[in-house]
Amino acid sequence: MDISAILIKLAAKLKKLSDEDLSLIEQGQFNIVFPSKTTDIKVPKKPLTTSSINLDQIFDQLNNSNSREESFEIFKKHKLTKNDISAIGQRFNILFKSKDTKDFMVEKIVHFTIGNKLDNNAILGI
Repeated sequence: MDISAILIKLAAKLKKLSDEDLSLIEQGQFNIVFPSKTTDIKVPKKPLTTSSINLDQIFDQLNNSNSREESFEIFKKHKLTKNDISAIGQRFNILFKSKDTKDFMVEKIVHFTIGNKLDNNAILGI
């Protein structure tokens, strides 16, 4: 596939973004990420458990999620603390600032996991 075909598909995908998302891109507050298929996620050796919730199970559910909505429901169902969400983000190699809200952290995890996968599939026409 040549670069012009890729750019046409990328432009079509960008046209589908909301005005808010486009504004965030223009302001440099939103990143477009193309994950490498060769990137390995480093998994901690000990299971993630905090506040009696098995975060490994939630991590696996998020990895197997097929839609953004399904991923958001996983977070809603478990009533996680900010530390729980941060630990799940670390598992996906996503870093947060201390001032980030729980909602922002959840959105960021969903965006960088299933969101990227769905966006890339749409760009490639899969």
